[in-house]
Amino acid sequence: MKKILKSAYRFALIILVLNLVIYIVKDLVFREYYKYSDKFDSYLLADSHGWKLHDFTERIGVANFSYHSESYSDIERKLTYLIHHEEVDTVFISVDDHTLSPYRDKSNNDYKSVKYEYTQGDFNLLDYAKFKLQYYVVIFDPNIRAIISHFFTEQGRKLISSGKGERIGIKDVPWPQMNAEQRDVLVEERYLEQFPSERHSDVLEKSLVDIIETCEENDITLIGIKFPLSGEYLDKLGERSYGADSVLAAHGIRVLDFSDSFRNNHNYFEDPDHLNPLGANKLIDFLILMHF
Repeated sequence: MKKILKSAYRFALIILVLNLVIYIVKDLVFREYYKYSDKFDSYLLADSHGWKLHDFTERIGVANFSYHSESYSDIERKLTYLIHHEEVDTVFISVDDHTLSPYRDKSNNDYKSVKYEYTQGDFNLLDYAKFKLQYYVVIFDPNIRAIISHFFTEQGRKLISSGKGERIGIKDVPWPQMNAEQRDVLVEERYLEQFPSERHSDVLEKSLVDIIETCEENDITLIGIKFPLSGEYLDKLGERSYGADSVLAAHGIRVLDFSDSFRNNHNYFEDPDHLNPLGANKLIDFLILMHF
């Protein structure tokens, strides 16, 4: 009996220590997600394409509240939070060809943005209790378990593919220095990830429409933005799009389409569809010329 109790005690201690470590790490990692500047009344809400603009957006008086893997559901929560806590005059929102993709239903920040649902004073107490339990006892959070599982899966893949240095090496080469074959590999990989099916996500479309209606109800100017893409990725996409920009256009909302602006400027990109700091500043220069 003593051995059983001793083993149980050791197991409980390991779990407690593991939970504490993950909780601290999670807090440090997630802190960046919740950070934004409150010096402005205009905000950029986007995924990694907007996140890559960093605080360069402040050159045009816009706070960058973007984050990689952001979905319209996450953005809707952030918008509601901002309306309750800040003065919001204008919101720039990403409406790229992939932003209504079904892959964003799974690859998103739901486990981070859910926090904003419990800051408005109108929520289900049972859901709130569950949220708090998963917040402090992080091993109960399925999203955290998924992250841990993904981490070990990726490490396993790296070990297995360690003999295939060619693929790993591609990502170490800056986009401007890649040859055409290397770029094609990354373009194909990105395309398959962002466009896994013919149908767009109905859930994300509903969130996008809700964002539009929320802005209308609160007299907020909403502006769509399509971020620049590399020439190789534009050629791969062709006319392929899940149509987020069309949703805004159907509501009479202006869309700034920069997708083709840097087609021939490899030096502005860090991969097929993300700007590097040089490209990000050039995009801000464009917006300044447009008097934003």
